[in-house]
Amino acid sequence: MGFKIKNQKKSNYNSPIELFNDIKERKVAGPLLIQGNVINEYTSKFLNSPNVALEMPTGTGKTLVALLIAEWRRIQYGNKILYLCPTKQLAYQTKFEAENRYGIKVNVMVGAKNEFSQKETMEYETNSKITVTTYYSFFNINPYFSDPDIIIIDDAHSAESTLSQLFSINLTPRDESNKGAFSAFLEELKPILSNYDFPYFNGEITKNANSSTLLPIHQYATLIPKLIECLDENLINSDPNKFAWSLLRSKLHSCNIFLDSEEILIRPYILPIPTFDSFRNAKQRIFLSATLGDDGYLNRLYCLDKIEKVSGKVGSEKQGVGRRFFYFPSKAFEPAEIGKLIFDIFKCFDRAIYLVASDSKANKLKEEFRSLKSVTVFGVRDIESSKDKFISTKNAIAIIANRYDGMNFPGDECKLMFIDDFPKTLSLQDSFLINQLGGSFLLKNKLNTNITQALGRCNRSTLDNSMIVVLGQKLPLYLLSESNSKSFHPELQAELSFGLDQSDLTEIKSLTELISFFNNQTTEWLDAEKAIIAIRNEKNQEIAPYQSELAELSKLESKFQLSFWDNDLLKSLDYVKEILSKANHSELQPFRIFWNYIASNIYFQLFLKSQNTAFMENSKLHLQQSISSPLGRAWLGELVTNLSIKSLHTEDSKIDQISLLQAQNLETLFIETGIISNRNYNKRKLSILDGLNSKKATEFEIANMHLGEFLGFAIDKPLDSGSSDCIWYLPNKIAFVFEDNNEALDQNKITTHKIDQANRHIERTRERLKLKKEIPLYSIIVSNCEKIDLNDLPNTKNIYLWKVKDIIAWANRCFNEIESIRNTFSSEGNMFWYNDTARQIQKSNFSCDSIRKEISKVSFQDLEIIKNDT
Repeated sequence: MGFKIKNQKKSNYNSPIELFNDIKERKVAGPLLIQGNVINEYTSKFLNSPNVALEMPTGTGKTLVALLIAEWRRIQYGNKILYLCPTKQLAYQTKFEAENRYGIKVNVMVGAKNEFSQKETMEYETNSKITVTTYYSFFNINPYFSDPDIIIIDDAHSAESTLSQLFSINLTPRDESNKGAFSAFLEELKPILSNYDFPYFNGEITKNANSSTLLPIHQYATLIPKLIECLDENLINSDPNKFAWSLLRSKLHSCNIFLDSEEILIRPYILPIPTFDSFRNAKQRIFLSATLGDDGYLNRLYCLDKIEKVSGKVGSEKQGVGRRFFYFPSKAFEPAEIGKLIFDIFKCFDRAIYLVASDSKANKLKEEFRSLKSVTVFGVRDIESSKDKFISTKNAIAIIANRYDGMNFPGDECKLMFIDDFPKTLSLQDSFLINQLGGSFLLKNKLNTNITQALGRCNRSTLDNSMIVVLGQKLPLYLLSESNSKSFHPELQAELSFGLDQSDLTEIKSLTELISFFNNQTTEWLDAEKAIIAIRNEKNQEIAPYQSELAELSKLESKFQLSFWDNDLLKSLDYVKEILSKANHSELQPFRIFWNYIASNIYFQLFLKSQNTAFMENSKLHLQQSISSPLGRAWLGELVTNLSIKSLHTEDSKIDQISLLQAQNLETLFIETGIISNRNYNKRKLSILDGLNSKKATEFEIANMHLGEFLGFAIDKPLDSGSSDCIWYLPNKIAFVFEDNNEALDQNKITTHKIDQANRHIERTRERLKLKKEIPLYSIIVSNCEKIDLNDLPNTKNIYLWKVKDIIAWANRCFNEIESIRNTFSSEGNMFWYNDTARQIQKSNFSCDSIRKEISKVSFQDLEIIKNDT
């Protein structure tokens, strides 16, 4: 017989903490101090605010705080609660914690709508339980959850890829579902692309660094009707872009078109998320994050001009969560040795997770690990709903592509993580801002947040310890460059510094011994722990001086985007003018380049609508401001030439475009060869010098080609019969084409055949690289020969001679200058480094002017002329 219970009135709780005290099924004691502080600040100040961000460091229990607030609002106010997670696995993990630790009943509703149970559906509709689902289940064209009162977004920064799918068209020749649309769209753009650009974007010319670009609307505005018709006809029903196209079709005026040889991206600069009814109509949106940052990134991500912030930081601002032992294999090991090293490290642990940036890389690794018969390999789908099998299997590795967040492995679940370069969360828009405009700082908070989340997968509490092996090229550079690392938490700075010091070991046995100390927490490791703490105490987290300015600007940017999306051009223009008037910090030059372009864009659209020439003049004035920077000129150069816009005279206007391109290509070289060690760089340099000194033709040709790469040129080696031995070039700017003749002896004469070949290379190379007649091209014979036939002299007017001994001496001088530049390089996408490096190149031995002088020092006329009497 059960207890006799009378009908009770609805419970009334003054706060979520009162509610928690009444939950007897919970397995944890009362909220921690930090949790109580966040809850109290939220209920006292922001209960009715439409947008609230809760910032709580990893391991401080933000899930409990969010669930308590949700359950309290559901009971107290009858709110319909939707709790969004990045992945299915995290949705189920949230349910497990809610019910088994906190005593709060929730439903998980993920997957196909027709599979939702009637009971769960009714409990959502009647506000009877909190509903937990994924980002994708909510942020889609036709969401089932269309009317929540309260939306809680866990790991709020992680939603970007899902949100982007709503408002982005991604066309690529690699995707069967839209490669036809890619080709057709590119064909429509052909009239406005240069002789070089079209074959490059069409994949006919070899890809070079820093290749993504934003197509100025001035060039394609009149083509918009044809572009719409093109996508209407070529986007097939199975194409995932089909849904986004239904939103963007009438909004191309407020979108940007980004291009490279592998992708076309069409999207608005900021995603207009508030136009999504289910999101906008909620009474409150609560964003959860371990790190909010100070530059307005969250405002831009969700296109919100105001988000209230509740920070849960308490105690020491230098202490982190748990301990991470970082290791950088590329500092001491050759690339060919790292594969075996990875297996040796893996053997020291029960299991590991391996985060990679692409599916192709993941598939290759899975094959390699499966070849080890004793290893069980898991993919993302194997642990998506539950990680139980993985964390209970020894000698297991989970290889996960392009998913650096949303999966947690605390305690003994997993203590080893390999992380191979950045996840592919960087879109063409991001690449454009970083590489084309040198505006990496605009994305620093985004990158730092992604990295912090990735590095915290195995460290969820103060008692967790994990080893992190950092692989790839760009990620080690980003983590270790001083300009970036200063913005990290002091604990992370100390761990990275300590890990780098340990990465000098060249013996695997010595490394595995250190791992044993770490795993067993021996006295040797405890001494290391003290050393890390000492380093940490000397570190401070620096906030860039322009961060607060960017945060304020983000509010205006969000207002601009919503007006622009609604085609209110005059109101949009007012916001852009205000943005430009307030972007005053000297570091924000790339930001001003972009927003001056946006102002020009709007004025140009106003001109097209009204034919008022004053609008056109204002459009030109803002373009003139954009091209006051060398990077702006590099991007908009052809457009401003067509519009007869003159550059403003500034110190930066003295930087030529060719040197700037060389600087950007040198950045790529430095990233590829690595900066945490000189080993790979020196190895490649010595290989070039050895090849230049070789008497073997093939070795010399390869060395000469790679010398061009080290000088900041794109390189090419045609393989067809009678073609040149190598080409150094900068697209649409200049080309040096070589006919190498190093194997000829000094006393030999340059043959008629070599001279004829050098002359033929001129037109062949122009055709190959799609170079206009006015683009300078220099055909060079590299030779030791001291003689030439008199009859051949007339055929040398358009070609040059470079002695082998001279090119070797010159190359050594160039390497000294390149190494000096390399010492100044610290991070990718820095406009000021680009500009400073371009200035150095202009004065160097390897500027294009210097090369022209170098190849003109000795002429064919200076050789011993042989008269052929026959």
